[in-house]
Amino acid sequence: QAMSVIPPPPLASAAQSLSSGQLDDAEETLRGMLEQDPDSAISWFLLGEVLAQRGEFAQARVAYGRVERCNSVGYGTVDIETVRNAANRRAK
Repeated sequence: QAMSVIPPPPLASAAQSLSSGQLDDAEETLRGMLEQDPDSAISWFLLGEVLAQRGEFAQARVAYGRVERCNSVGYGTVDIETVRNAANRRAK
């Protein structure tokens, strides 16, 4: 079964909130998504981005570190290694 290239509405909403600086909305959406799918690398990565933008760098590193333990991206055609490599760069 092919995975959808279009992100699910909550992920698209979180990404939009993040890009427009609505960090609380993005975090709330991402944490809700992670309750449903704690193995979503892209959700952990975006949560790390939210936390880093807030200046919560220790918590951001924890979120980026969770990407390494994920077994799926969560959606789309981006491969897991691409997300892991980005998270590892951000965690430094």
